[in-house]
Amino acid sequence: MSKQIFLVYCCNLIDQELYVIFATTSVHKLKKFIINKIESNNENIFYQNEFLSKEEQIEKFKKDFERINRNEINEKLYGLKYTYLYDGEEK
Repeated sequence: MSKQIFLVYCCNLIDQELYVIFATTSVHKLKKFIINKIESNNENIFYQNEFLSKEEQIEKFKKDFERINRNEINEKLYGLKYTYLYDGEEK
């Protein structure tokens, strides 16, 4: 069975292009990377609601990551998106 590879994209606000900024085969590293981005002082990245504290955003992300699907998380994740593919898979 091929390994699952997670990709995290950010959106360039100028040209609206998506750029890969992180790739991993580890779910733990994926979650940690996204949490670190939410936690950073970058106002362009937040989860669910920019008016929530960073701690509240991170708590909601952690809970949601375990219970809802990737598309629903991506709808709540502003400034980043993530997806996955399998080693050797063409898109």
